[in-house]
Amino acid sequence: MDSSPPVPRPTDPRRPTWPPRPASSGARPAPRPRGRPVGRLVRAALALVAGLGAPAGLATLAGCAAEEVSGLGPVADIVIEPSAPVVALDQTVRLTATPRDAGGQPLGDRAVVWTSADPALAEVGADGVVTPRAVGRVQIAASAEGKSAVVEVQVTPGSVAQIGLSPSPLSLVQGSTARITASLRDAAGNDVSSRPVSWSTSAAAVATVDGSGVVTGVAPGTATVTAQAEGRTASVTVTVTPAPTPGPATRLQVVSGNAQSAKAGTELPQPLVVRATDAGGRGVPNVLVAWTPSDGGSARPAAVTLTDAQGQASVRWKLGNAEKTQTMRASAVGLASVTFTAVATKR
Repeated sequence: MDSSPPVPRPTDPRRPTWPPRPASSGARPAPRPRGRPVGRLVRAALALVAGLGAPAGLATLAGCAAEEVSGLGPVADIVIEPSAPVVALDQTVRLTATPRDAGGQPLGDRAVVWTSADPALAEVGADGVVTPRAVGRVQIAASAEGKSAVVEVQVTPGSVAQIGLSPSPLSLVQGSTARITASLRDAAGNDVSSRPVSWSTSAAAVATVDGSGVVTGVAPGTATVTAQAEGRTASVTVTVTPAPTPGPATRLQVVSGNAQSAKAGTELPQPLVVRATDAGGRGVPNVLVAWTPSDGGSARPAAVTLTDAQGQASVRWKLGNAEKTQTMRASAVGLASVTFTAVATKR
């Protein structure tokens, strides 16, 4: 029989090299007994022998046998927890690796080696603590006695480090609105603008702001609008100037309420609204508007109304009893009139 050592097979270059295999001494591990562990029974027998005054040599020999019988097998697999870790760029996460034998028993005394597939994305220490370096996904491997396990760690952007607001500063005419946009970034400059932002104003009597950053100029003056996200804040100075005084009314136009329908002799569901404007399109207040219905209808609360600060006037229209298309004419002195129509249906 040929006693020469076997020739090792050549390594297949196509075989993946991740995860890395730990260095081996070349010696094949000695087989260990399988089956139900009996170490506790042997230890109990040793205690009994020692109590009966057995010779020290016998007790020592039995102790060695107990140690051999109670030993667990080699590493069969490794379990890493958590199995799908997610960690923010400005935090760390600890992974734990549990080597197990073929029977699934934990082998807590076995040395585990940690490696990262891309240290530029995340590093891992000997204690399994992963320290992110950039946003992305990276594989982390744990190896012991020739066995390996791999988990993919997802690195997400860190917490908000800075807030940019635009426009800044902001100037508004009384009664107008504008939106302030918040740009959020983490310490590494990653865009995290999808994070929630809360808004507040220092003077609601001057300028208000809603949950979307829309600012409304209420009265002349100065207010500070502040955005807050994850403990970081940024502010914009808002200056509200008086609205220009409108010139004389040059036009009367329909705002809403046209082309409705209702049963004859009943009131339409929506009011009729008109607006008087000057040559620059600004609403003109205190313009008298006369409402003239056809077919016996009526305008409520009155047939003549006055435009408000925005230049608008409105009435409710009760249709006449004729089952047909009816009209309501709105007119103001010196301006072209406008006409609303409504269909009066069968009662």
